[in-house]
Parts: sequence; C-alpha cells; structure tokens
Amino acid sequence: MHDIEADIDEALLQRLLRDQMPDLAALALTIVEPWGTDNAVWRLGDELVVRLPRVDAAQGQVDKEATWLPRIAPHLSVAVPEPVAIGEPALGYPYRWGVHRWIHGQPAEAMSDPIAFARDLAGVVSELQAMPTTGAPPPRHRARPLAAYDEPTRQVIAAAGHLIDTDAALAVWDRRLELGVSRRSGRRCAGHLVAAVHR
Repeated sequence: MHDIEADIDEALLQRLLRDQMPDLAALALTIVEPWGTDNAVWRLGDELVVRLPRVDAAQGQVDKEATWLPRIAPHLSVAVPEPVAIGEPALGYPYRWGVHRWIHGQPAEAMSDPIAFARDLAGVVSELQAMPTTGAPPPRHRARPLAAYDEPTRQVIAAAGHLIDTDAALAVWDRRLELGVSRRSGRRCAGHLVAAVHR
C-alpha cells in the first residue's frame, strides 16, 4: 500500500512478544483484516489487540495513543481502547508498538438500525468536539481544515475527468467548502466503527 513499509508477519510478532512481553506470548494471535494504511493488527487472546506501525508516518501514534486515550475516555459515552503496554523496536522491526484492550462489538456495516447508530455516532462526535484539548498535538492529515485540501482536490477531480462529471464533483466540493465543515472532521469511515455503545 505504501512504497516503503516495515516487513511485519506473525513470526516477527511472536518473537517480539516472547522477548519483551513474555507474560503475553502464549496468547493466541489472530490477524485482524483488512489492515489499515498505518498499522498491522492482531488480536492477542480474547481481550487484547496488538498494533504495529507499518510506515514512518505512523510511528508517533503509539505514544500519542498511550497519552491521549486515557484522557479522552472519561469524556465519552462509548468504550475507548485502553493502552496496556508499549513494545520497543527490535529484531529488525524499527518502531515502538502498542498493546490495547480489545473492544468487543461488530463492524458498523452489520448494524441493524442505521438511524439509531447515526444518532449515537453524532452524539460521540459532539462529545469529542466538547472535550478540552489543552496540550493536544497539532492537527495533521484528516484533522486539518477542509480548505487545506482545496487545491489537491481540484487537481484530482480534473485528472478524473474521463471517469466522472467534473462539474458536478466541483459543485459538491464547493458546497462543502461553503458549509464550513468542522476542523475536527477526523476519520469516521464505516470500517473504523464498531457497533457497541456500552462502556
């Protein structure tokens, strides 16, 4: 997916666990697919999950999550992954990596009541927007203002002229800019959502 990615497989993860977290090394590993663009992910037993950054751009996530997930959790009405341990670079793997509590649920695509789910999701987004952010790291990537993506978006739309109605696409894009979408838009695609709203 990226031009340069860390070489990660289950054998490497087993060795990392044996060397650094021997108390967890006997737990069964189950790959979580599909992987995201930033991390390789395995279930570790029934209650834990391991996330290993795949690219340089993702390496800071481990420490950011360890710091900010516990701060975010008290402000939200949904379960938040709990950091359990941080592993160190070793055995040719170049990044720090994290172990978290697994959140049980089902993918949002399998929801039985999408309207109720959308309302719950909107409530969580409101909670996130209301929480204090003093000391938070500056926004990057998807968290930047929508206007920051204006030039590359127009370039991509123009390049896709043989595939799409560019006038219609530009009209939609211009309307979104006019609406002033929240600067904390973040990542809320269905593949990253779990239909479980209990703590």
